Amino acid sequence: MFQFNFKIQEDDKEVKTGEEKGGNDEKNVPDDEIVASEEVTLPEDLSVDELNGQSSLFISRDTEIFVRDSVDEFSNEGNESSHTDLIPGEYEGGFKIWECTQDLADYMLDKLAEVIHGKRVLDLGCGAGVLGIIALKLGAERCCFQDYNKSVLQKYTIPNVLLNSEIDDKVSIDKCQFYSGDWKSFTTDVDTEFDLILTSETIYNPANNQKLIDLFVRKLKKNGSVILAAKTYYFGVGGGLRQFEELLSGRMQNSVVWKNSDGVTREIIKIEHV
Repeated sequence: MFQFNFKIQEDDKEVKTGEEKGGNDEKNVPDDEIVASEEVTLPEDLSVDELNGQSSLFISRDTEIFVRDSVDEFSNEGNESSHTDLIPGEYEGGFKIWECTQDLADYMLDKLAEVIHGKRVLDLGCGAGVLGIIALKLGAERCCFQDYNKSVLQKYTIPNVLLNSEIDDKVSIDKCQFYSGDWKSFTTDVDTEFDLILTSETIYNPANNQKLIDLFVRKLKKNGSVILAAKTYYFGVGGGLRQFEELLSGRMQNSVVWKNSDGVTREIIKIEHV
């Protein structure tokens, strides 16, 4: 694994609960207050020339991906006591590239090139959009990028797609759609099914896992698959792969396709319809 001028977040996610931030955790928010799914379009003032001077390299298996230098509006770097990686129901960490995203990027390039070619792909909880960009580079027909926060899509994901479209004509903004909002609203409001769903570091909060599985069941085509990368256990947060697999049982089938035991154990699982 090679990296140049780009930092992968390796620490466990620091979370502010609803009580700590003076509000409600998403698990306590009524359905009518859940953030509705919204299609996000290209910002009118976005300049590719400007972006070219504000980017770093993410490198996976000799594949270079340009990523905009992030401006994290949810982080107060000058005040460590207020700094947080996650605020449930408000900000879900999209301005960082997490460790398991590197694992899944490498796995895609090693194992999924033939699987992805010509397929309709969903990069779920996309953040920087690295996984979706790799899918396009591998010949995906279409890619949908979904993130909880609209600002992440406008300031980070869409700029990254544009940056990479400049150097690879397979990465075309015309092949992409971008949606913000809650997973429950995406499941009910977006009328699309996918051949392949890619997702990384999305199971850390057990309160959201049932919604995630509901999305898989309803948005994955009959013969499709979900490729999910995660830490085996998220210390201090409560989520983990074994707990998630218990929720999957009886609804979908899964198998571990990759595992790394150095340091914090990380895995990639494949999920399919029963």
